[in-house]
Amino acid sequence: MKSLVLLSGGIDSTVAMVQTGATLALSVNYGQTHRRELAAAAAVARHYDIEHHKLDIAAALDIPSALTGHGVIPECHAQAPDATFVPGRNLM
Repeated sequence: MKSLVLLSGGIDSTVAMVQTGATLALSVNYGQTHRRELAAAAAVARHYDIEHHKLDIAAALDIPSALTGHGVIPECHAQAPDATFVPGRNLM
């Protein structure tokens, strides 16, 4: 039986993949500015010999966001939640 993990390419999803013994990884291209995350996810999956797929939903999204480079990042973004904060992003 195959088990799936969402793999962003970061440390949290990598640890989750390894700890759960996942056999299948899925990364989502939502048009993120940091496309290197997708390359990192592919490299991590290759390293652990995990089947990896990428879901491309960037063309379907038209949401202004600092994550996609289509939102304005205010000067004082470090002081309070703003355009760089996406509630529940990891839950999606």
